[in-house]
Amino acid sequence: MNMNRILWGFMTIAALALLAGCGGGGGTSLMVDPDGSGPRGEERATQALIDALEKDRDDEEMRADTAERERDARPTQGALSAVNMTLNAVRSALELGTDADETAILGAISALERRNPADPEDPAIAQLRSALGLGSDATLAMILSSVMGLVAEDNRMEDPVAMKKATAIADPDGDMMLNENNATTAAEDDLNHTNRPGKGTATSDDFSTTAGAVDTRAVIAFGDSGTTTEYDRLGMEDDENTNEFEDMTEGMVDGFARNKYTRTVQEFTKDEVTVFDNRDDPKDVEYGTYYSNADAGDRDAVTSAAGGVLTLDGNDVAGHHDLFSASEFPRGEDQMFTHVDANPEADPPVAEERGGQTFDGTFNGVPGEFACTGTCTSGTDSMGRLDSLGGTWTFTPDEVEEDEDPHMIRGVDFDADYLAFGFWLQETTVRGSTTYSIGTFASGSMPFAGTNSATAVEALRGSATYSGPAAGMFVMKSDIDGDNKGPVATSAGKFTAETTLTANFGSMPTIKSTDFSISGTVDNFQLTNYDGSAVENDWSLDLNMARFATPTFDSGTGAIQSFASHTRAFSGSTGSADSQGRWEGDFYGAQVTDDAGTTSVNEATSGYPTGVAGEFIGHFETGHAIGAFGAELDQ
Repeated sequence: MNMNRILWGFMTIAALALLAGCGGGGGTSLMVDPDGSGPRGEERATQALIDALEKDRDDEEMRADTAERERDARPTQGALSAVNMTLNAVRSALELGTDADETAILGAISALERRNPADPEDPAIAQLRSALGLGSDATLAMILSSVMGLVAEDNRMEDPVAMKKATAIADPDGDMMLNENNATTAAEDDLNHTNRPGKGTATSDDFSTTAGAVDTRAVIAFGDSGTTTEYDRLGMEDDENTNEFEDMTEGMVDGFARNKYTRTVQEFTKDEVTVFDNRDDPKDVEYGTYYSNADAGDRDAVTSAAGGVLTLDGNDVAGHHDLFSASEFPRGEDQMFTHVDANPEADPPVAEERGGQTFDGTFNGVPGEFACTGTCTSGTDSMGRLDSLGGTWTFTPDEVEEDEDPHMIRGVDFDADYLAFGFWLQETTVRGSTTYSIGTFASGSMPFAGTNSATAVEALRGSATYSGPAAGMFVMKSDIDGDNKGPVATSAGKFTAETTLTANFGSMPTIKSTDFSISGTVDNFQLTNYDGSAVENDWSLDLNMARFATPTFDSGTGAIQSFASHTRAFSGSTGSADSQGRWEGDFYGAQVTDDAGTTSVNEATSGYPTGVAGEFIGHFETGHAIGAFGAELDQ
């Protein structure tokens, strides 16, 4: 089936739906004025009546023409009504409610047969014959077959929500081109189109991974007031970000944590970002290691350390107030305490104020003693949070006995090598009309070999396999009556799937045509419609060979002579030649050197990238899928 025609069907259906809402025009008829004196009173009244009647007639003809065009372009609309009406008549004959599903309908017919198989004149059977338009000799078996056909037709009917999501999934950039494997510009490339949510430029996502965190960067539109850019570290509170994503954990998928983040912007845009990542939980670090003399200056609210004693940065308290805890610090809004030690020998004697300049507390969860010299103050902001320290403050941890566990700083050793991928669904409603936009993203916190990737990739030998989950959005479609006037979307929602990849690296001294290439499949699609129901499918998507080095060919034989321009990134086509989509990805992980400690040659059993992450679009005879994946090195 021609994919561009399929997409044209989606577009035509949407356009005609809008056309159907337009009002018609009208015409006028002039009465003849033989003497030139103009129409008389009764003639004017008659003329006005005729004009009104003709306008009504023209309006009605316009509405009829529009309805006929809509029925021609959307043959399922009339069928949908007829099928539902017939099924409701069947429900009535069986004394079922209008919300009874196919299981209830078929079950009631089976029960009817069991109750009175020898009585073909049962009133319920007669009503069923009438509802289905069957003759008086139709048996229960014939009735059951007719109802099953109706149920099947009803299940394949157009779904209005799925229709709205269809083009966003099948053709995210809206250019009506599905075969975009040979795209040469960002405007032609579905995977990197800048108008999709989460896409900042043609070459980068508004989505990034760092050690221990996943960030989004979203340009938020505010109508006539322009735009603003919001940065959000997913899963972490940011009091300054009014458009922050709220998180909701959804469990694990093949070793990857799945988290959904949602937000509403200006009441008309709803964002839902689903992120999969294989980050390890942060690890604890001993106090003395974390606050070593060399590293302490890089820690929050600390300027230096000496033998475990920290000199605190009074100007860096506001953003890290949660590190400090002591009853002597102020707790109310906009407070300022002055800490003074008692000095009974002074003249006059000085009383202690605010606990003095030395008191117990905890810093970053570790118990110890705060001490201050000079003019010592502590203050809070308008929300009652500690935001300043005046004077020179230090923190000394309590001593730990030999038989006690050392002080630990909790959850500060973040996973520096992980993959993250997912999809971004944006729903925008303006003047009652809802549109959808869908974006995918895939990344990793440690691009393979960093700036040395070209040399590192060139040095790899042998092959490696990778596997992991995929996820995204899908739309199922059907050409109900086979008239080739265009398919309709029957369901749309989210999917998970399984990705398997084989990466072939160098094979010197004998060069192979598959050297420095990667290919694989996405299969075992698990489709879930937006209403929560499972959708059956037999999809399997080929990720066709994509190179990550440029071959040089022999002009005579056409054989590959060598490879150059090695890289950790790749892109290629998906599916078959008549319905190609696109896929792309990158290698991630730390570079592992060989036993000799050099980076010139990596052994076949070590040194491979530890992960691959990427995005894809797939076109099938029965639907479309857009998604992303993360695959780990198989052991």
